[in-house]
Amino acid sequence: MAPVPTQDSPADKDSPYYPHPEISVSALRFDFRGRFLSPRVSRSIPASKGLHHHGEAPEAAGYTIAELARLARSAVPAQRCIAFQTLGRILYRLGRGEWGTTPEHPIAMGVWSAVKEGRVLESLTEASMAEGGHRGSRAYAVEALWLFEKGGWREKLQVR
Repeated sequence: MAPVPTQDSPADKDSPYYPHPEISVSALRFDFRGRFLSPRVSRSIPASKGLHHHGEAPEAAGYTIAELARLARSAVPAQRCIAFQTLGRILYRLGRGEWGTTPEHPIAMGVWSAVKEGRVLESLTEASMAEGGHRGSRAYAVEALWLFEKGGWREKLQVR
């Protein structure tokens, strides 16, 4: 693994989450409450908050939806629980219109595209219906699906 780049070094400026005017929606990072973290905020959060990891941009705190989708399929129950809980909160915020109130809004559709690409709903559904296994993982998967329904994104897609 490469070391974390120093601030404003060439490696830092090549980071997918270096602050600049245009960042891919798939690179957006979220905290454990499902809140969007801007690049400046993400890069200022200390490692002691638990949001740093060895993903695409190790210098940036938070998780992308793709990283959470991978954690949702982890063999480690605690990683699945955190991923399910965070994804549920993101899905709720998506449905409530935090990143756009209609499916035509580019950020909302970008988040939804990342959810579809990561097969998040399929992972949550599978985990929620699993027989046996880790009960906490199952409970968080059920909660995430409930948050998705409660947020109302599915209805916004159907009206479209």
